Amino acid sequence: MNKWFTKKNINTFFQAIPILILVILISSPSFKMFRIINRPDVFSSLSSSLNWAIPTFWGNMLNTIRITLLRCLLVFVVSMMGGYALAKFEFPFKRLIFSLVIFSMVIPDFLIIIPLFKIVSFLNWTNTVWGLVIPAAGNGLGIFLIRQYMVNNLTDDLIHAAMIDGASQMSILFRIVTPIVKPAVVILLVKTGIDAWNEYLKPMIFLSQRAKMTLQVVIDFTFNQNQFFPAFMALYIGLIPLLLLFLFFSKQLISNITAGSIKY
Repeated sequence: MNKWFTKKNINTFFQAIPILILVILISSPSFKMFRIINRPDVFSSLSSSLNWAIPTFWGNMLNTIRITLLRCLLVFVVSMMGGYALAKFEFPFKRLIFSLVIFSMVIPDFLIIIPLFKIVSFLNWTNTVWGLVIPAAGNGLGIFLIRQYMVNNLTDDLIHAAMIDGASQMSILFRIVTPIVKPAVVILLVKTGIDAWNEYLKPMIFLSQRAKMTLQVVIDFTFNQNQFFPAFMALYIGLIPLLLLFLFFSKQLISNITAGSIKY
């Protein structure tokens, strides 16, 4: 029993107290909301008010899921192809292109929202999922992340062996390289999914029809109409997919963090 009362463990305990207090203060409103909503009588009442205040809620939920899944798919494909090319091929202006990829990571969305809206309008992608999915496919962070992981963990000998066996570059990329860079892919998909689910600025500007709006925009409209309880219910339901996403990938994320700490 005395082995727990070492100087190191005591110092760690006292260092963790401020963090624990901060977590409790930040999380207490959410826990209180969950505790109130999960009461059977309150849940039934809020469900009725939700259907009355946001009649398009389930359609908005479906639109958000569709946009999130499509964006994850396209970001995965583009990031894998771009990262693979920058990591393992030599071509003109390679350094310039890589510099542009890095530069794109520091540009906030609100600086390019007007020209982006003009492009989306010109292509007739307003009020469609494509206006929110295709422009986001060229994810600079995703290309950079995959490229760096390939540089550090993917050997050229493996690629050359696959080429000798007659495999095409696309087959090498998605059948051989992808399993090797799985940790980076998991991190990329989780971040992309959370960003797409919580995105507010672009859906608010690109989508004008209420039935085609995303969940975050509809919830904001509901708050602005002082309909707080339906908005809380919508937030409660909207958190469930994010929790499922985290639980599904939590084991992989934790193992990636642990592997990184051990490696470095």
